[in-house]
Amino acid sequence: MNMIGYYIKSAIKSLWANGKFSLINIIGFSFAISVCLAISLFVIHEYSYDKYHENGDRIYRLVDSKLKSSSIDYRTKDLLVENFPEIEKACILHCTYFKPIINVGNQSYYMDQFLSADADLFQVFDIPLILGNKEKPFTDLNSVLISESTSKLLFGDENPLGKEILYQRETRLVVTGVFKDMPESSSIKARFIANAAKKEFRFSFSCTQYADKSTHRYPFRIYFLLNEKSNPEDFRSKLVEKSAALQPYVHEADLLALKDMYLFDTTKGSQNKRGNYKLLQILGSIAVIILILAIVNYINLALAQQKKKNRISGIKKSYGASGSHLWGQFITEAILISSLAFLFAFLLLWMLSPVYALVFNIPFNIDIFVHPFLILALFASILLLGFLSGFAPAFILSKVSPISVMRDTNSKGSSKSYSRNALIVFQFSVSIALIVCVIIVERQMYYVKHKNLGFEPELLIRLHSPMQTPKDFQLLKSFVSEIQNNPNIENVSLTKGNPGGVTLWMGVGEDYWDQETYIPTIEVDTSFISTFKIKLIEGRNAQPHEMGKVCLVNQTFYDYFRMDNIIDKRYANYDDDEGYKIIGVFEDYNYSSLHEKIEPMAMILQDDQPNAVSLRINSNNISETMDYLKTSWDRVLSYYPVSMSFYKERYNKMYKKEERLGKTISLFALLAIAISCFGILGLSIFSAEQRTKEIGVRKTNGAKTYEIIQMLNRDFLKWVALSFLIASPIAWYIMNKWLQNFAYKIELSWWIFALAGIIALGIALLTVSWQSWRAANRNPVESLRYE
Repeated sequence: MNMIGYYIKSAIKSLWANGKFSLINIIGFSFAISVCLAISLFVIHEYSYDKYHENGDRIYRLVDSKLKSSSIDYRTKDLLVENFPEIEKACILHCTYFKPIINVGNQSYYMDQFLSADADLFQVFDIPLILGNKEKPFTDLNSVLISESTSKLLFGDENPLGKEILYQRETRLVVTGVFKDMPESSSIKARFIANAAKKEFRFSFSCTQYADKSTHRYPFRIYFLLNEKSNPEDFRSKLVEKSAALQPYVHEADLLALKDMYLFDTTKGSQNKRGNYKLLQILGSIAVIILILAIVNYINLALAQQKKKNRISGIKKSYGASGSHLWGQFITEAILISSLAFLFAFLLLWMLSPVYALVFNIPFNIDIFVHPFLILALFASILLLGFLSGFAPAFILSKVSPISVMRDTNSKGSSKSYSRNALIVFQFSVSIALIVCVIIVERQMYYVKHKNLGFEPELLIRLHSPMQTPKDFQLLKSFVSEIQNNPNIENVSLTKGNPGGVTLWMGVGEDYWDQETYIPTIEVDTSFISTFKIKLIEGRNAQPHEMGKVCLVNQTFYDYFRMDNIIDKRYANYDDDEGYKIIGVFEDYNYSSLHEKIEPMAMILQDDQPNAVSLRINSNNISETMDYLKTSWDRVLSYYPVSMSFYKERYNKMYKKEERLGKTISLFALLAIAISCFGILGLSIFSAEQRTKEIGVRKTNGAKTYEIIQMLNRDFLKWVALSFLIASPIAWYIMNKWLQNFAYKIELSWWIFALAGIIALGIALLTVSWQSWRAANRNPVESLRYE
């Protein structure tokens, strides 16, 4: 214990004696550790999804590996249970693709998270009921369970059991239970759970032949609970082998574990909330790199002070200190710096908690580190970081010979200088690569938000129109007729589906066409083309009397099916003999995000059940026009709450994940650059101090201030240039891979890399030039007395 106390005392004295360098190290480590802690909090949060279920390790979802889909007909559940006795319980689950309107009394709400399930849902998952019977949650086909927060919203503090809610203006449902809100860490979200046995709550279906009911499919998600004695891998092999037992609903059966659904689910139609495993990999890499930068700073500054520390080590050895004693002292000093840095990092993270919430889009919760295991992990991290930082300096400095110190032979080799320079190059290579990434992400985000989409989204508004009764449809038409008289509204169109929200895919019925092709289809009226300002290439627009008989197709459709012209061409959905006559070809437009390339597409003239009112306004008094629309809607369609948005905003929301990545990389790039700057600042201070006498001699012999600054800065500029050559190809490879996520993307121009190099060079010059200027302007007499 006495020896440990001695080590700590010596470490404190050393830190105090080298105050400038100690402060640089502590600040650098604090930044790096705060980044690591922030990323650790986020990673822990992401990996916590779906871990609260008691039997979570035995819950799986059935998937069709051939179609890479989780959307499987609900009838498969019975086949699954019958053919696989390893399954203890199974349930079906489906969520609406739209926000249904819910009415309670005179109040109307658009509500999401409306689920359809069977009673076994409560046997497979842990969904605690506050009110109701878990064994028999549905008393009849019109039963519905609601979440605790939904109950408060709809009924206040009243007991909701037995209360009625109206679904989509037509279906009366009775509340038979209240369940606790799904935790934040649940990938399955629900506010309503309706009885899937009711045909209306199958929500959607697909078919290959509409007249043949045996081809109709009603997609659900099928979850099951394996019994405790079953081995998951053995069961998977059996499931794959006996896939034929699940036909015709499943081509090739497989399973996906609940614990993997949030981060590793790549299937179509899962409907679960999904995380981003690639983002976790990127953040984890950034955390490691930033921590390495801080460790590099420590090693660099420790080696920079080698001459001074050699003298101390040599003197101690001459008085009998062993190499192990010096090891202990240097490692203790590093651990002390690490401990102080951890304290400051926690303080910094707490102070920047609003920034954390903004970057990661989750509330800041540092209480998670109170867990005993994580407390031990933190202590281990302090010791490990101290050891990693102190190992190289301890190894080098503890080997010093007292005789060589007296002869001053330790300071003449250049190998340590090369080591320091290599570490500087590593730091700035990382910084330049991150700057390149930031520029490219920002440019791509600007590109996707400003690219010509093939229609004009500016001043184009979408009003959500829910599925209506015939009476409501007439009211909707009255609303459209009324607002068309407003001089600020240029065009109005009724559609089912819209750019950015296609809800219908149809097959193609000609014998010589590819039967596996599904065409995204929008049902439009005659004013759609003029409202969206879409260009017709061939043919003409539809007329009102052609409702339900004609369609238009895009240029890609025309090219894909190798049309020479549109004369006598029809578009039919599989077995629909008559189909729709193709009367026009319109210029391609991006009907979805720029992640996806434009595919063959059709627009059918049909307006019997629109789900959107799209209207183009002029730029005069936009806020007044918006108020007018809301007032008119509330007066004519008072039963429906108004839901209004600009198409520009809707498209921009498609890139939230990329914007979040851009903000994250930008923040961490700044921190990485700051840590690198602390490092070269420390080295510039040391370099100026080491060459104090040389500077004095040069000044005495007439050297100008700018010549001294140039001399001191030359080496740093050389290493930044080398860093640029190393970082550029690495950054190009990484960003080229990232841009492959977009069907439409920017070019990786040379100037992006040149700009990143210039920025890094400017940062390096700003960092070292102040210290160089101070050294160059020092009194030569003082400089000559320094040594």
